[in-house]
Amino acid sequence: MSLKSDSAAIEFINPLLKLMAHKTKKNLLYGRFSIKGLTLKEQVCIETKCEGLPKAEALINVVENKIEEKEFTFPLEFEYKQYKIKEGSSKVIRIFAKYPEIVNTETEIKVISSDNVSLPIKGRCLLVPVQGSNFASAEVTVEARRLCHELLTLSAKLNDIEAMTKIKIVQKKESGLPLKIELKDEDFGTFRAKWGDYEGQPYLLLISAKHLSLKRYLGPAPDFVGRDSVHFRAILAEIVAESVCRKSLLLESKQQSWMFKWADLKEDNLIAETVMAELQKRMKEFLPVAHQIMIEEKDIRT
Repeated sequence: MSLKSDSAAIEFINPLLKLMAHKTKKNLLYGRFSIKGLTLKEQVCIETKCEGLPKAEALINVVENKIEEKEFTFPLEFEYKQYKIKEGSSKVIRIFAKYPEIVNTETEIKVISSDNVSLPIKGRCLLVPVQGSNFASAEVTVEARRLCHELLTLSAKLNDIEAMTKIKIVQKKESGLPLKIELKDEDFGTFRAKWGDYEGQPYLLLISAKHLSLKRYLGPAPDFVGRDSVHFRAILAEIVAESVCRKSLLLESKQQSWMFKWADLKEDNLIAETVMAELQKRMKEFLPVAHQIMIEEKDIRT
């Protein structure tokens, strides 16, 4: 593909453009190019041509290279009022202060997370004046270590001035296999369900059809005529939620033991209460979702 302009006010860094297949959109080709503004000018037209395709045009304004003045709502503020961060990832968040009224030299500020376990702050935070502007800026890195149902608060404090923003930690999209459920005419002892890890299928949840709390609703093997009944699906939602939450808690306690430190509690009853509280916290978030998946609204009304 070729690129051209109707003005010498801009310069193409790479005038020959190569089209490439889009990574996710199979019916789309794309190309990238860079331009440099040489002189101030409005409505510069650039044009690209590719054999067999209609030409494409765009208009560009070459403007003065200057720092825009920031409009402050408060003398110290975060860039945004609320952020979303995927579980397991980090994010750099910007903070601004009026310059020179509030900050006139490089200044360290204190940034606090409302939950240092789920959303710890990494490193120091320095407000640095931007010469030629009306603001000083700082960057702070936060790490979303685990999913939280409630909004978390991030606050920055400079002397008597405080700024706050809200953080929502959202679940990252899993690339693994979807959860599968399989009924087994077997007795799993004290458990109603177990995972298929030993079969090399960690996403397979095996349900004991012989467990007394399930046998009544399922009926005999191999048909399990009650498997689609509302009663069984309600119990199944509870089993799935408990199994998923229990598994996630076990995995996290192994891989990220520093998040829990249950052994520091020393007393067995305190450890038991804390573990159960953590499990119930997860159940509170996941159980309504499991019920919505297993039982539709029309089934409740019948």
